[in-house]
Amino acid sequence: MGRPAGVGLWGSVPADTRRTLYIQLAGIVFVTLLCVHNLLELLSSDYGRGSADGVGSWVWRAETTYSWTNFGGRVKESGVKKEPGPNPEAASLPPFNLDCTAAQFLESVATGSRNGVRDGPFHTDCQLYNYTSSEACGVLSSFDSILVFGESHERHFVQGLFSLLRNNTRGMGGLQNWRVPPGSDVDKQCQGEEAFEEKDCRWVVLTTTDHMGPETFTADELAPLNVMHEFCPGYLPPTIKSIYSYKPERVNIRYTNSILAHHPRSVLLYGWGFHAGLDSARALQYLITPMDQLAQEYPETTQVVLSRHSAQANRPEQYEATQGNGIIRKYNEEIGGNITWMNEQRPGVRPIYYYDMYNLTKEASSFDGSHYGLRVGLLKAQVTINFLDRLRHELGFAPRFTKF
Repeated sequence: MGRPAGVGLWGSVPADTRRTLYIQLAGIVFVTLLCVHNLLELLSSDYGRGSADGVGSWVWRAETTYSWTNFGGRVKESGVKKEPGPNPEAASLPPFNLDCTAAQFLESVATGSRNGVRDGPFHTDCQLYNYTSSEACGVLSSFDSILVFGESHERHFVQGLFSLLRNNTRGMGGLQNWRVPPGSDVDKQCQGEEAFEEKDCRWVVLTTTDHMGPETFTADELAPLNVMHEFCPGYLPPTIKSIYSYKPERVNIRYTNSILAHHPRSVLLYGWGFHAGLDSARALQYLITPMDQLAQEYPETTQVVLSRHSAQANRPEQYEATQGNGIIRKYNEEIGGNITWMNEQRPGVRPIYYYDMYNLTKEASSFDGSHYGLRVGLLKAQVTINFLDRLRHELGFAPRFTKF
């Protein structure tokens, strides 16, 4: 039976009920319009870089991979996505403000914090950009090799870098997963954060691109497996090597020289401290000075000295007397001061950069009070890619591509 003539849609509905429905409908329309407005604003914003207006401050979030915020600005969380391949046009354009130099970017990192209070100069043009794995590959393809020397902190940094480049943060992105038998204890334990924490995972840590070449073997060691297809497809990938040692005296200058001879456009990232007793004089004599002398023979090589991380409250008390935060800060300041002095003595020569990560790790989540997991590893990798992207533009290094 149809509706009687002259009776509207709400004709039989009481007035109070109609009033309530009108209010609810108006609320739904308002919320919908607000969501559309916010979505359009987000799509038109400089997504992933944070706001550049006003007085800014780096804020490292302890329980997320990394975040950037300005006072009154947005917080952008991390996220990597795999793109189908390189975009030559996009790769030639910087996703950041070129008014921020590579050196200024590291200065802003050094004075950042997790509580919004910075303890030094900040450059408002220096915004943290969250690189996808493909974009990071484009940056690294501008260099011949990335060589990392140091302790466990440097090993975790390389794990984070490979996790980013392979777009694998929940599994074994920083490990030689093809060597791990499926269903084994290592396969079960070494996933995501645990890949950094569990000592049983160390034997399959991915420390060099040499592990990923055509001579790689599967877990049963019967069939050769080339996993380079998942590492920077479309780009000419650089050689990445992590050289681990307990003592700075053991740095192999001759071996490093043999690499630079064939890879002159390289980046040397190196740092020691805890296994050297936080003795800055020892690190300068046996590590920084020899590496600097070698780097001077290769004008296209860049040096980056890495500071020591801060310690957290869950570290065993017996380390406080020799590795307390006061001692760590003193060591970092002495190393940074000496690097500044060395750069001042030779104007016009490629400087030594100092990557101070103390504030970046201060108050971060640590599984043993001294070492950090996937979140901080990814953060250090992203900061490094930001720095290298600026550096390559300053040096005129362009991404390099392959046909496959």
